[in-house]
Amino acid sequence: MKPGPPPSPPSPPSSKPFLTLEEQCDTLLARGLEIDDRTQAAAFLHRTNYFRLSGYLRPFQVDPAAGDNSFKAGTSLIQVRRIYEFDQHLRLLVGTAIAEFEVEFRAALAYKLAEKLSPTGYALERHFRRFGDYQDCMQRLDEERQRSKEPFMKHHNDKYSAMEPPIWVVVECASFGLLSKMMSNLKEQSYVKQIAGTFGLPQDYFNTAVRHLSYTRNICAHHGRLWNRQVVEKLATMKSPTHEISIRVGETDTYRIFQTLVLLSYLTRRAGSKSDFEERCLQLLSQHKDLLKHMGFPEHHALDRL
Repeated sequence: MKPGPPPSPPSPPSSKPFLTLEEQCDTLLARGLEIDDRTQAAAFLHRTNYFRLSGYLRPFQVDPAAGDNSFKAGTSLIQVRRIYEFDQHLRLLVGTAIAEFEVEFRAALAYKLAEKLSPTGYALERHFRRFGDYQDCMQRLDEERQRSKEPFMKHHNDKYSAMEPPIWVVVECASFGLLSKMMSNLKEQSYVKQIAGTFGLPQDYFNTAVRHLSYTRNICAHHGRLWNRQVVEKLATMKSPTHEISIRVGETDTYRIFQTLVLLSYLTRRAGSKSDFEERCLQLLSQHKDLLKHMGFPEHHALDRL
């Protein structure tokens, strides 16, 4: 008799056991969450993933940082779902506005670098300040070009395989984050100042704004929690006290999403966007005024504009 296949190795140890949807409902109920309809609750957990939902549960829990995951009295799943669904709508609005800026930014960066450095000057180390960052960018750019399934990239590789693609091709296959890193590493920062000027922003603020919007875009693209998040890639404090953004944000927290909304409102209005970002955003926020303080809004914000 032939020996059978070797036994499968055991699964790596897990920090948490598997819980069925019913057991997940039991856990929430045991911690004090009010659930009116278990069937609907289980369906919601199945669509959402308990782990994703946990970030929305924390504001309703007594002291989750200290390990007390019990819910404050009177907390219901309906309340949690309201915030979860609000965040979904907010991400769609923010993600769309960032996408509009991203397209314009890619075009402006490509034009300026082609004009000032030459179409392939971005590939030369002498144009950048930090050699390590330059090397990392070039490696990542090569990887992204190789992964690209775009017909224009295939055309370039087939016809001009021995040549670097021009910058106007590169910006269409490189990630937003990579282009942001490339721009901030330019030796001649006057080029960045000129690009920033096309958006009506000062250079020092613009560099952080691009990094911030790239980071926020990734949150939106991966369906992450946005509404009360402390954004790691924070915006710089606007140094010009007379700039529209500086006037609107005042002394508010640069880690919170309020400043992001003000920036996107400014950018979309300046670009003549037809997305009605500000109007749609204000309409959504007016239905959830109790959440504004968690987003960094100034106290008693009138919601007449961002």
